[in-house]
Amino acid sequence: QDNIQPILVAVLVRDTRDDPIASAKAVEELTLNENVVGIIGPLLSITATDTARKAQELRTPIITLSQKEGLTNTGHYIFRNFLLPSEQAKAIAAYAISKLKYKKFAILYPNSPYGLELANLFKEEVKKGNGEIAAEEQYKEGQTYFGKEITKLFKIKETEKKEGRRKIKIFETTVKIDALYIPDYFDTIGLIAPHLAYYNIKDVKILGSNGWNSPKLIDMAGKYVEGSVFIDGFFSGSKREPTAQFVSNFKNLYGTEPGIIEAQTYDAVKMMIEAISKSNGEKERIQATLADLKGFPGATGSITFNKDREAIKDMFILTIKGGRIVEVN
Repeated sequence: QDNIQPILVAVLVRDTRDDPIASAKAVEELTLNENVVGIIGPLLSITATDTARKAQELRTPIITLSQKEGLTNTGHYIFRNFLLPSEQAKAIAAYAISKLKYKKFAILYPNSPYGLELANLFKEEVKKGNGEIAAEEQYKEGQTYFGKEITKLFKIKETEKKEGRRKIKIFETTVKIDALYIPDYFDTIGLIAPHLAYYNIKDVKILGSNGWNSPKLIDMAGKYVEGSVFIDGFFSGSKREPTAQFVSNFKNLYGTEPGIIEAQTYDAVKMMIEAISKSNGEKERIQATLADLKGFPGATGSITFNKDREAIKDMFILTIKGGRIVEVN
């Protein structure tokens, strides 16, 4: 590529030990003693803030892999390559409203930080898209029975009829919606989906979050999640060329399939090396090169850093078709 000069890049690794003080000291030692010009990491929120502060103080570009709120506000040397809740909520809402032409939604969510944040963000995005949240209901984290919540959410009317000696329950929903958003993990979705079928919830598209993305969801819920749509920041089965090439190389090298952490780290390293090569190892120029990055072909999508140095990319929109997780074209 233009402006890239051949350059030898050495990789040094330090263990943060989940300790904020140790993390900051590692940044200082690497920068001052090892002449490091770019840093990747850390992963954990507990060490992210101190690491970012020290990197900013020493004016060393860093691409963090943590979802710590407001992290890039630490300073202009701080970048982030991570799947942000706001981005996935925006993507699934936009797909449902713009592509599927849905207008009325309901939300069923756990009282966990993950569920609460995504539910609120989804609600905001639906309103921005001139959609309507017709109903919402919360359940406890770790819950296994969802009849009460589903009944309240859809205002279900229950009647009985006799067939011979048997009494059959009939459920009728009085809340009519296009789609139901459930931001939780696959193990809970595997329990909720059959409940929806039991209560005769039909012709409602189920929408989900990145926590759905596991083959175990199919094992648990099977036909009950067929046709549902959810979002993730990486999909190893994608046919996108940069993604497919990364997955193939990773499997050949390690004998296993990569996940989102491996993919995000790979992209961060690639972006940093390209910035170093274009900037002749000068930290200020590395920072400027990263800030100007547009449409970088990563394993996790086409990456652009926005004005807040957050990596913005095309989400992987996934569905379940024929009992398999596939990417929506």
